[in-house]
Amino acid sequence: MTDIMETIAPLARTSTPSSVDKESEKDHVTFKEAAYAVDPEKKSTYGSEEDDEHVEVIRKDYEVATQVITTDDDPTLPVFTFRLVVLGFGLSAFGAVLGTIYTFKPQNASVSQLFVLIIAYVFGTAMEKIIPSTGFWSYLNPGPFNIKEHTCIVIMASTASNVSVTMEIIAALNLFYGISLNGAIAMFQIFSTQMIGYGIAGLLRTFLVFPTYAFYPGNISVVQLLQSLHFGGLLNHKKRRYFWIVFAAIFFWEWIPQYPFPLLTAISIICLVDNGRSGFFLKNGQDIDDPHYQKMKIYKEVPQWWYISLFVISLAVAIGCLYGTGAKEPLMPWWSTLVFTLLSAVLAVFLGFIQATTGFSIAIKGAVQILAAFIHPGKPITVMYATMFGNSTAFQTLFLLQDLKLGQYNKIPPKWTFASQVFGSIIGSIFNYTMMLSIVNNNREVLRDPLGSRIWSGWVIQGLNSNAIAMGALVKELYVFGKPYWLIPFCIFIGLFTPLPFYFLAKASPQGSWFRRAMEYIHVPVLGLYIGYLPFSVNGQWWSCFVIGFASQWWARTRRPAWFKKYNYLTSAALDGGSQVILFILSFAVFGASGNDVPFPLWWGNPDPAKLSVDRCKTTASSN
Repeated sequence: MTDIMETIAPLARTSTPSSVDKESEKDHVTFKEAAYAVDPEKKSTYGSEEDDEHVEVIRKDYEVATQVITTDDDPTLPVFTFRLVVLGFGLSAFGAVLGTIYTFKPQNASVSQLFVLIIAYVFGTAMEKIIPSTGFWSYLNPGPFNIKEHTCIVIMASTASNVSVTMEIIAALNLFYGISLNGAIAMFQIFSTQMIGYGIAGLLRTFLVFPTYAFYPGNISVVQLLQSLHFGGLLNHKKRRYFWIVFAAIFFWEWIPQYPFPLLTAISIICLVDNGRSGFFLKNGQDIDDPHYQKMKIYKEVPQWWYISLFVISLAVAIGCLYGTGAKEPLMPWWSTLVFTLLSAVLAVFLGFIQATTGFSIAIKGAVQILAAFIHPGKPITVMYATMFGNSTAFQTLFLLQDLKLGQYNKIPPKWTFASQVFGSIIGSIFNYTMMLSIVNNNREVLRDPLGSRIWSGWVIQGLNSNAIAMGALVKELYVFGKPYWLIPFCIFIGLFTPLPFYFLAKASPQGSWFRRAMEYIHVPVLGLYIGYLPFSVNGQWWSCFVIGFASQWWARTRRPAWFKKYNYLTSAALDGGSQVILFILSFAVFGASGNDVPFPLWWGNPDPAKLSVDRCKTTASSN
């Protein structure tokens, strides 16, 4: 393994030093990466116990964004390159096709951002080595594969890989309502609904992207990995070696709980993936000038009117597509489209703030569905579209906001970030629709069958349609007062007031008291999110997640701050990347994504799911 790490890690990259080790006014001891780059034989003690005694502990959100990742930038690095075009378009098409295929598979899987990042790095560095860099070929190979083109590829491909809910609705119309939309209308509908979210994201960037408090914990591990792969110096060499070792370890480990020994999921090491993604120290963030944003001021910002125009035009196109089906009634009235789009924009503000500061994404789909059902009773198609405009658009906005922050962290000129997202959405829309149409036309009966087959399954589309029918057609029979589920919509109003007791208790407590601090750190939306997972998840895994999270975000952060700054988020990236790659391989090798599943023989560590839950905590009804 050491030889492999030595081969992969030193691939050519820029020599930009890391500011993790730069001098800081806040730090008592400094560690300069540049010194190690000049003298590679110099022994580094960075991360030793002596360093931990002097390195300042990260306590506030903005410190993660300024001390864990670098603010350095090289404005001369090329962004628009042959590698960007080939890999950006190629991986975008790959991600969109694979994401669409998985939508119609019995297995639930997705194309993660880190998976795309690693694949892009392998191909990008290969192109750097293979394509000549002199003479005419210099246009195709302008130099080392750099962080800016790599980041744009990741943004393009991850945007395209995010399968649009509109595509799922179009599939439901085709399968269950006999409505086959014109190809142009379908693709414009998919693209325009995504661009509505992008327009909203652009309007919200002044307070959900530019400030330091909006640091998006999920981005930190991605950014640190990109910087470790591309920046020079001895410390980054060690980081790269560390990343590939952890990556290989989780790659070879994760197949065990996923395939022969599922009982291990009750104590799954994979919850380490999130050990760097959430913050336990998010209070008292200060409204300071973001150092990353300050470095971005040398690049021309995308004009606000671009986003406004994109939003208005996309909304107009979306409404036109709803009315352009040739049916007697539109798929959704124009006024309702405006109402739910406005609702989505409002929700994006609150949900975006939660995600930007905590890394958690709060689900509100059920609430939007209930609201849509009361406004459009007896119209399941309209309920599906209303849910898409009111819920999915908000989450599309959050995805795009996070990518805008990723571009800011890696100093991508804003117009290139804009172009990467738009082109990623265009590619995704085209391949989403064409692959969906091919799969639906060739497997119609299987996709309509609740059982499906070992190769294809319509469970995602069936679930979307069933929820719309239950909400839209049966709302008065199920969700009004006196009916079986009347409490569900009422809980929406209960949830609005649940944070208030903790707020008032904190205000009534003495300043600086432990009780006040405890009340301030209670985050009701996050608590509610994880309580909601308990009824249908493998509950045995949660204790280990808590222990690992505590070890990472408290013990390592406060007791080993030097190690935390250098390796905590890199560990998260390696675990996530390694697990995504092995799960991708297992999906096609043994889980049936290729058409043939190979179940592992039943034994104590792999119980029969029809008789016993995987964590052996509950006997199923069928076994009694």
